Amino acid sequence: MFFTMHIFAVILAVCILTVGLIVARIQNPSLSNIYRQKEVLSEKVLPTQTPTYIPTPFPTSVPKDTQIDSYKYPNSSVISSSGNSLSLQSDDMTDVITGWYKEKIENEGMSVTTFVKTRANDKVLNKLVGVKEDEQINVEISQEGAGQTVDISVSFLNESDN
Repeated sequence: MFFTMHIFAVILAVCILTVGLIVARIQNPSLSNIYRQKEVLSEKVLPTQTPTYIPTPFPTSVPKDTQIDSYKYPNSSVISSSGNSLSLQSDDMTDVITGWYKEKIENEGMSVTTFVKTRANDKVLNKLVGVKEDEQINVEISQEGAGQTVDISVSFLNESDN
């Protein structure tokens, strides 16, 4: 008899649950659609970005007679290069770089017309100018403080190009 009472209680609970679900669907029909709905109610569309081609600037060709590339300090990185000018950086000491440029200018058969070395409060600014006939090379070596990267600016002027 005890076992029969348990079965009866389970059947009664299932019936009450079924009646409750039927009543809930009748009172609120949208609940029945929750489980049947297969389409998306709202979809967030994010705009996609199309990559835009931006041309990268590149150095213009250097006239052969300027040989500006020959004035690139061996232990330096090119920051920019255009026509008759170079912008470089190096971790070498300013005196070593200055000595290399002085020797380079003299080996090119140019006269060093300006050779200025300035040092104040760990800041360095050295300038060299070499001249040969209608050609002129300008070199500026600067460092903002001890241990900082050395900036090198080289420009070549050829009076016959003007």
